[in-house]
Amino acid sequence: VVAPGQPGAPAAAVGGGMGYRRALGYTGMNVDKPEQFVFGVRLEMGPVSNNPNVYFVPELGFGVFNKSSLLLAGNIRWDVGETLRLKGVNPYVYGGPGLLFFSKKIEKQDKTEGVLNLGYGLSKDFGTWTGFIEHQGIDIYSLHRILFGANIGF
Repeated sequence: VVAPGQPGAPAAAVGGGMGYRRALGYTGMNVDKPEQFVFGVRLEMGPVSNNPNVYFVPELGFGVFNKSSLLLAGNIRWDVGETLRLKGVNPYVYGGPGLLFFSKKIEKQDKTEGVLNLGYGLSKDFGTWTGFIEHQGIDIYSLHRILFGANIGF
């Protein structure tokens, strides 16, 4: 038996692969026009490289109130706190391409558009679950969302 990363290990075993790790649910507010209550889910997959703290995190987010929105994004997240071996909290950054759909055209956005989704936040482990707070900037911070979330049971 050869452990991954050891001499003689198959190349596919090095770097982990794209396995499912956990699901993360969130809620929050879009603080720009259109003001919206938002909720969504992300799937944490990875690690995606030889760095065990880099993950692929696809996202599905909904915004409701007056006008509705749907965000589909494919983010890459880097857990900076784990890389720096911080204790207690884990700062992270992420970014990736996405599609943003609105139920109606709004003043500064088209009804459907390609976006670059960026964000940063802090997560903290609480025993068997992890909570997080973050600032999400959709379309390179044209829309700002403040999100709160936690891992969910699937």
